[in-house]
Amino acid sequence: MKVSMIVPVYNAEHVLFDTLGNLVHQTFFDQYPGEGEILFVNDCSRDRSGAILEVLHSQFPDRTRIIHLTENRGPGGAR
Repeated sequence: MKVSMIVPVYNAEHVLFDTLGNLVHQTFFDQYPGEGEILFVNDCSRDRSGAILEVLHSQFPDRTRIIHLTENRGPGGAR
């Protein structure tokens, strides 16, 4: 089983640490090691969201992936 939690991100620097903290500590990761990931899709944020995502990924490389879109696609496009 492989589960991806997709999190669209647009100008969300103020909530990214809390969001990742809540997701990364879900019991799923302990019950099914290596079977899940949190996929952040940065939808051309104009704030520091992209840089913050890179820091978060360096702290949890086994549980996170980041996609930086090159053009804004809106929430649906990020999913």
